[in-house]
Amino acid sequence: MLSCDDPLPAKPWRVLIAGVTGVGKSTLGNRLGELWDTPYIQMDALHWAPDWITRAEFTATSQPLPPKTPGSPSGSTGART
Repeated sequence: MLSCDDPLPAKPWRVLIAGVTGVGKSTLGNRLGELWDTPYIQMDALHWAPDWITRAEFTATSQPLPPKTPGSPSGSTGART
């Protein structure tokens, strides 16, 4: 387990940031994207059209996660997309 002071062993290729409204998820996502030279993608922007209507293309192109790969850490599929 890494502590907050430990260097990362590799550059992350996907990070999920979750939390309630107003806690700084977007700010953190933007900042991490800048630090790691990684694109920041906000799921709400992909999922919702104006007036909070689900984008048809989001639903049409969404795929379930593959099954967990044996030996991968808990919650990890081992798949890179």
